[in-house]
Amino acid sequence: MAEAITATNIDAALVRLRSIVDQCDDLNGQLATLKTERDAIERGLIGFSEQSGLTAFATEGMGITIREKLRAKYDPEKWDELMKWAAANDKTYLIQRRLSDTKVVELVENGEPLPDGLSLEPFSTVSYRRK
Repeated sequence: MAEAITATNIDAALVRLRSIVDQCDDLNGQLATLKTERDAIERGLIGFSEQSGLTAFATEGMGITIREKLRAKYDPEKWDELMKWAAANDKTYLIQRRLSDTKVVELVENGEPLPDGLSLEPFSTVSYRRK
């Protein structure tokens, strides 16, 4: 439905939205099931690779390679020290710049002032209730 929503077609828009939301829920459920199965197979392949020493496998239409990679790991008890180190050494790019909207809203609701550069902005959302 690409047309503008008006008083005359709002019912049809809501029916279509309901159908889309239901389809998305079904697809998300299927996706979650497939990801769970994929993860289990990948864990099995990694286990087999560790046992056999083989790191590459192939069959008709599918080839895989098992590689060891590195990822960042930090001690949660040292998070504040890590943040200070990153700032002091001009390495703030290591830290993802994300804020928790919920926690910032809580600060404001509790009467705490926000620092310069941080504010709240309104936005509209759609909530679904199915009957």
